[in-house]
Amino acid sequence: MLVTTFLLLVAVGGGTQWIRTVATVLFLLSLPKLARRSWWHYVKTGESLREPVALRYRQPGVCRVELVSVGARYIDVVKALREVRALTLVEAKRLTDSVPAAVADDLSQSSAKAMADRIAEAGGTARIVGAEAND
Repeated sequence: MLVTTFLLLVAVGGGTQWIRTVATVLFLLSLPKLARRSWWHYVKTGESLREPVALRYRQPGVCRVELVSVGARYIDVVKALREVRALTLVEAKRLTDSVPAAVADDLSQSSAKAMADRIAEAGGTARIVGAEAND
């Protein structure tokens, strides 16, 4: 719609003043996006700014969570892995493709259980490995 309007204005106006006006308007409309921290991080690094992992998934300890199987709901498991580990889409897909794989190491029993429960809720199977896992 915007491109059609732009082409119509150029055709009707016949001059470059319309092009400058439209470019200025488009720039002004993009100013709020330029002010966001996530956009500047993307410009500097080429990566999107990751949301921090919830505290319940990152308490230190001695347990490890392993992804045993993905199950039928592949996309939901990928989303769950992105949530519990703040992975990119590519990293989460690689992790699900390399099953069985370690999802996280050095977690407390409660963090490992929360992570395994979230993966199970998404349709995957996760196992907790570690000294405290048998308690």
